[in-house]
Amino acid sequence: MLTAKQVKQVKELLEMVADQVVYSKVKNQFTIRKGYFYRMGKSAQGLAETTVNTLSKAGFNVVVVERVDHYAPFRGGESVARNSHFRVVFTVTAV
Repeated sequence: MLTAKQVKQVKELLEMVADQVVYSKVKNQFTIRKGYFYRMGKSAQGLAETTVNTLSKAGFNVVVVERVDHYAPFRGGESVARNSHFRVVFTVTAV
């Protein structure tokens, strides 16, 4: 289980990687989303790799639970979760 300070540190590290970072205390999992209009060669796998690399450099162990490419028709003004996005669910433990 991560401390509140560690959760904050993980969120700050992923701020530049993803559009949305959410932590579930109950499941002890992070969910990140990165929205897109065109994929431009990007994928959920790439987002997961970037996440693992970023957090590993900071001294965290990361286990990816799920990678999803959620496609939805464009609706202007909708949240990232309701538009097309890559979603990665993972757990983090401190070294």
